Amino acid sequence: MNELPAEWVTSFDRRLDKAKVPPPLRQAYHKWVKFYLYFCQKRGYPATAPTALGPFLTKLADKNHSIDDRHHAATAVRLLLKYDPQDPNLYLQLSAPALPPAPEPIGPTHARPCPANQSACSVCPPSPKASWEREYRELETEIKLRNYSAKTLQVYRFWINRFQAFVRSRPTTQLSNQEVRGFLSSLVVQRGVSASSQNQAFNALLFFFRHVLHREFGEIDGVVRARRHRYIPVVLSRSEVEAVLAHLNPPYRLVVLLLYGCGLRLAECVNLRIHCFNLDSMLLTVHDGKGQKDRTVPLPARALPEIR
Repeated sequence: MNELPAEWVTSFDRRLDKAKVPPPLRQAYHKWVKFYLYFCQKRGYPATAPTALGPFLTKLADKNHSIDDRHHAATAVRLLLKYDPQDPNLYLQLSAPALPPAPEPIGPTHARPCPANQSACSVCPPSPKASWEREYRELETEIKLRNYSAKTLQVYRFWINRFQAFVRSRPTTQLSNQEVRGFLSSLVVQRGVSASSQNQAFNALLFFFRHVLHREFGEIDGVVRARRHRYIPVVLSRSEVEAVLAHLNPPYRLVVLLLYGCGLRLAECVNLRIHCFNLDSMLLTVHDGKGQKDRTVPLPARALPEIR
């Protein structure tokens, strides 16, 4: 592994100063940058392409590096690639002493696979942009055939649109698990999304590949996973609930009684009808709940007068 070029070490240290990186971590940041440049050299990625960061972090995950290590590595690379107005020629310095010339193309493509975002490749010609209108129409059709909610369609369209932008509208026939892995990793590394958002994006892509493109994208091990934050929920005591109910007037009081006493979602509660109540058996039937499933829940006795 080559040593860091002396010409831009000063510039990188200046960026560490601006980012207020503690001195004990600076040696590690230099180490991660060296690893990153070696990774780009070995895999044929342009060092200044942000799209190389996702595969680099995936490689660290494959080597069982901790989440903290990957976080520091990502921070170091982002500082490295950030434009410095005091040293605008840093990119040229990076590509000259640190890396060998880009490999010669063999025919129309690389000898090695291109990065997930082919527009970052300096050797292969850019892929023609394709219209995804047919895919979006089929996505809407498949969603409606399965009676999924309009909210699900909206969310899935959002993530497919983000994925389309990530791959620069390449034809869907050219997409594979490499693009999916790079996209999911970029959501964490570059966007900082939560674990639930990353899982939501994964489910949207899984549905898109399986039911719209009619193929599986296979294993995507090594994706940089968002860190889940554990928190203790805030729960009202019984006296606090009584205080809230005491300040409510009809019909809002009955709504809150049912929300609290039956464990209903707000949309489920406001969509209740007379036939949903079975006062003889003290049961409430919730129709078309989450997942368009029906369920029954017990009715609280204190709500009976207002229900009647």
